[in-house]
Amino acid sequence: MSVVSSSESSVLLSEDAPRNPASARLCPRTRLHIRLMIDKSLHADIAGEVIRLAGRFMPDVPHFLVTDGDSVTLRVRQGDLRVCQTDMLVCRLARIRGIQHVSAEQRRSPDGVVYQAMLRGRSWTAGPNRSVLPAP
Repeated sequence: MSVVSSSESSVLLSEDAPRNPASARLCPRTRLHIRLMIDKSLHADIAGEVIRLAGRFMPDVPHFLVTDGDSVTLRVRQGDLRVCQTDMLVCRLARIRGIQHVSAEQRRSPDGVVYQAMLRGRSWTAGPNRSVLPAP
């Protein structure tokens, strides 16, 4: 197992979390896990693209990438994320060459699960300019 960190994720956010429970309700923190089943031969390209897209769709939110065999997990803890940001990121990740399956779950402390998705990646065997989704 290896961990790849974005530049801003080196600072732990535990000291930034609100200590007062009342203020925690006013500013709900989000935890996000996106698991990607990948083609192992494209691991380096996929990891770089995932970190780039996470920085684009979630600016100023610390995140890190954990790789384990043929899966990669993007984790975001205690961030201020909107569901639309997560959805755009998950849909974009499913379009990357070499990603076979994407599953995502976003939780917010007071609300529980606020977003959950399972997407199949594209099949890139149809030709250079087209892709065909695999049969169910």
